[in-house]
Amino acid sequence: MSPGHYLEMSMEAVSSLPGATGPIPDMATAVRDAIASGRSHLTFRFSFGEIPVTGTLSLEAGGYRLSINATVGVIPFSGEDPAARKTLRTAIASMPGSDKGRIGIDRQQVVFIEGARSFTSPMNAVSVIAALVALMVDVRPLFDEVAAYLPDVASALPPRHS
Repeated sequence: MSPGHYLEMSMEAVSSLPGATGPIPDMATAVRDAIASGRSHLTFRFSFGEIPVTGTLSLEAGGYRLSINATVGVIPFSGEDPAARKTLRTAIASMPGSDKGRIGIDRQQVVFIEGARSFTSPMNAVSVIAALVALMVDVRPLFDEVAAYLPDVASALPPRHS
């Protein structure tokens, strides 16, 4: 199986943009319609293995920016498991980010992974999917780091192929 198999390509547009409905919308049309209507981004959802991810494709000077955000787990409450809470918070604080992505914890103690990539290719479904696959390859090590501490993430990730 190809690595792309694990990026469920039944992308569902979640914005109200014209042309942005149904599986794998014509993203070029959706983005052009968004720009024409004064909006400069398209938001969509996909799965990485069994992990739901929200993606945003936006216009930027000289090209496009693709960003992703995946909620991967929740830090246990102090009353549930104080040791696991401390271990996970310490581990996440020490995990290095990169210019491609980072792991974070929001105010509700939700663990997330976010990443971004800019590209200048012509806007079409192939260039968007290629940029998305490259971005997911870049941030996969972050998912693996979190999976070492959150067993549900480990079982939800797509298998690695050599």
